[in-house]
Amino acid sequence: MILFDDVGQPKLRPSKPQFLTAEQVNQFLKAAQNDRLYTLFVVAVHSGMRPSELLALRWQDVNIDSGLVAIQRGLTWNRKGGGYQVGNLKTISSQRCIVLPPSALQALAKHRIAQHQERLALGGDYENHDLVFCTTIGTPLQPRNVIARHLKPILANAALPSIRWYDLRHTTASLLLHSGTNPKIVAEKLGHSSVNLMLNVYSHTIPSMQHDAAQTLENALAG
Repeated sequence: MILFDDVGQPKLRPSKPQFLTAEQVNQFLKAAQNDRLYTLFVVAVHSGMRPSELLALRWQDVNIDSGLVAIQRGLTWNRKGGGYQVGNLKTISSQRCIVLPPSALQALAKHRIAQHQERLALGGDYENHDLVFCTTIGTPLQPRNVIARHLKPILANAALPSIRWYDLRHTTASLLLHSGTNPKIVAEKLGHSSVNLMLNVYSHTIPSMQHDAAQTLENALAG
């Protein structure tokens, strides 16, 4: 006889990370070109930022001329009572500066112009929180709306797997590691507290990295 009162609750396993290939990322961004949040996804892919960091990003944190982006805050939504909270990131490693490539900076420049036009059209009804990514009236974006109204339809139109928003961050790390970028640099870019922690998450890339390293050494010794 099984006494169900003595049976513990099953532990929830964290969702397994999913990754897009470089080809799939290009498909995704091409399908997103006409979406209002296109630039958000461009920055997400090129930065590896967490969704909460993207939603809290301010224009004062972005220097389009130098390409530097200061990541200092995170935005979280209260799912039960509604409303949002913006606060400092929990760890020192999460507070960081990263560099964006020219394609992402060009997208940001165009996005800022479009956002300025939205602000002018609304006049005094626009709520200016200096957010880079916000609603048409300037208020913070809700993650569930970003996913349901933008991310999922774009993935479906591109015939891509239905990944989570957070998986774009995993994709960034995977592509960087697979391309041979120093793991320490990748950890710093993503705001991980340690290289070992990051490599445990992205262990799927290690065999290919080891293979490439072995081939590189053989080529060097062969002269």
